[in-house]
Amino acid sequence: MSWAWPEVRATSLEAVQDAILAHRELILSQAPQRWVRPPHAWNHVAPAGAAWLRPSHDAFELFAEDFIVQVSAWLPLAEVQARLAEDGLTLPFAPEFEPDPEAMHWPLAEWVGAALPHGLEAAHGSWRDWVLGTAGVTGDGVIFRSGSRVAKNVAGFDLHTFLVGSEHSFAVPWSYTLRVGARAAVRASPVEHGPQVPEPDARPRLQRVLPEHWEALVRSRGDHWWRRDPLTHTLCWLVAPDVPDTEAKSFGDDWIYAPGTSLLGPDELWAMSRAKSLFDPELKLQP
Repeated sequence: MSWAWPEVRATSLEAVQDAILAHRELILSQAPQRWVRPPHAWNHVAPAGAAWLRPSHDAFELFAEDFIVQVSAWLPLAEVQARLAEDGLTLPFAPEFEPDPEAMHWPLAEWVGAALPHGLEAAHGSWRDWVLGTAGVTGDGVIFRSGSRVAKNVAGFDLHTFLVGSEHSFAVPWSYTLRVGARAAVRASPVEHGPQVPEPDARPRLQRVLPEHWEALVRSRGDHWWRRDPLTHTLCWLVAPDVPDTEAKSFGDDWIYAPGTSLLGPDELWAMSRAKSLFDPELKLQP
């Protein structure tokens, strides 16, 4: 049977829930399509990876004295940073490993879902340090809220941290509670710029190694690199879509990231698979 995807603009958390439940059969029928979603299309994210469910949510509530913001998952990062800057605050985030010039206009949900390295990570941490709470809808259409406005919350399972970096394979996010910092306290990025020049549609490959392997990694890449961070021992090179990637040298305890791959080892993959069976047993979200 041929299905025509509807376009649903969800303007509330309940509307996201209704869309997932109402299109359950359609979502399940399109399961193979979940494996071919674009590498950065979270602004059109949908439970089957198709561009039909478009959350519309622009909430932004700042608690400046507590360095906390409650914000829509679908606001562009640039807009969030601009609003925070009005009060001298910021998310200490520098997307220096992403060549897309429009990257700052991607929604927060994409950045949190991917949780990839960034230029200020060594000094200021990353999304798992900043996300204090999440609201969203699971693959079974269950609305959930996790976390709070306090930095330390020991009441119950730390679900919101678990969802960071999961690429929305367990839930469609609706809003985040984030810890922010003072703009004046942000340190300079240690990321070095290399000889590679981004070509149109080039995608990054990232490799992170242990400190003792850093010099060997740098030597192995020669002049074929775009960005590197000596503090987190992360090196990035670019690959055009129609050009075979240069084989990367593995150092045993490192990881290599390319769009569509996982940063998880066997034990982590087993744990994520187990969680998947609990949060999304019918595989209605990203695999």
